[in-house]
Amino acid sequence: MNFFSSVTIDQIENLIEKMEIVSFFPHSQIIREGNLIEPYYVQWNGSVNITSADGTINAKIESPSLLMETTTMNDSRSPTTYASVHAYDTVEILSFRLDDYQ
Repeated sequence: MNFFSSVTIDQIENLIEKMEIVSFFPHSQIIREGNLIEPYYVQWNGSVNITSADGTINAKIESPSLLMETTTMNDSRSPTTYASVHAYDTVEILSFRLDDYQ
């Protein structure tokens, strides 16, 4: 994933120690449109549906994927999502805080 391309092995190992695995059942909401982005999610297993309230986004995303690349902020100074994410099937997410990555 591009998100991790500039990270050293030591930084990745440090981040892995701080990541949590979260599982979601089919159709459960993972991210709600308009909410703050924290923690960050790496979709490790499964598929999700990405939708926006205004109908401009409607996509199915397979893993692996950094969910923040698809439901990212409209403006870097305002870390809110512009779409919602629902589990299409059983989904496993690796979650981490941005502070842990930096």
